[in-house]
Amino acid sequence: MTEQSLIYGVDLHARGLAAFADESRTVFAVGTYSLKQDAQVFLLETDDRWSRINGKGYDFGPGQICYMSGHPNSQKFMFSSVSHRVVDSKLRYDVSICEIDESTHSLRKLSSLKLENDGNAVYKAEFNPSGDRLAVLTRNSLIVADVDSTSSEFSEIFTRELLPPTNLKSTSRCTCVAWDRHDAGLYVGVDSSVALVDPRSPNTIPILSNRRFRVTALDAGPLSLNRLVVGGEDGRITLWDTRKTDAYLFSTQPHQHWVTDVRFNHTYESLLLSCGSDGRVFMLHLTPDAEKGYKLDADAVVDGDDSVYTCVWAGNDPFAAASLAYDGRLTASRVRKSLKYKLLSGS
Repeated sequence: MTEQSLIYGVDLHARGLAAFADESRTVFAVGTYSLKQDAQVFLLETDDRWSRINGKGYDFGPGQICYMSGHPNSQKFMFSSVSHRVVDSKLRYDVSICEIDESTHSLRKLSSLKLENDGNAVYKAEFNPSGDRLAVLTRNSLIVADVDSTSSEFSEIFTRELLPPTNLKSTSRCTCVAWDRHDAGLYVGVDSSVALVDPRSPNTIPILSNRRFRVTALDAGPLSLNRLVVGGEDGRITLWDTRKTDAYLFSTQPHQHWVTDVRFNHTYESLLLSCGSDGRVFMLHLTPDAEKGYKLDADAVVDGDDSVYTCVWAGNDPFAAASLAYDGRLTASRVRKSLKYKLLSGS
């Protein structure tokens, strides 16, 4: 099993979780999702001895935070956020770039994206690997914005409609997005399919089509070209080579309900982190096997009662991760020592 996990409860429902690129500290941020009060962001840090988590709360403003993504390179605590609030009896979505300043104990919204259609639900806002662009996923489209600016509004540079405009009764929607870390393209989950969208091309390239269950999570390989991991409503996690999608590389079903998030480790591509609405979080290690293709070593690091909405690897330590349950409970976990030493030795 993994080493002892650390738990911190923010005492409010929460859905947003971000990790930061601080080289010397293991720090996460949690954004609250409460109908009773304005949103808050909690900056949570594990101590050097891995014995406790210390936390500080910051006022975010009106609404509920649905999603967060930490800036991949900034040494400051900078993150994107998707939030919504009720304005004139309508649900309005906001996409912002924010920064936490510990010295002044303040949270600032640096810039925001002006959405042309306020009524279109927004699900994700993901930084690209260099941190100068943001992918914004709505119910039926993908927006790419340039955030390398000091302006109070960052500019939309690309939009691709992936589904026709839908009414509220339709269940069709975009579900998840991940940047190709070796190119300018993005992988997008659209119902039960996965498409590759390249802002330089007018064409949307189908990667996986008409799977039996809706695609609910995906991530692109940080080291290998054309590597994609996909999670679905059936609780299954599947590894693909995007050049040969007639057969998967590996598939396993660790979750009893849908997969809410899945992440490649940014240093060791054989390590995966997944979470699901069954309340479970797994660290998965895949090793090549001559007969089966891959051999799986799985550790359940969380087994709770509430849905786990998101999980992230730590920005400073490839062997540390965090997950967030809807009840506001953050669990920080580490890869077990035997596997850590195995990976460090290259065996």
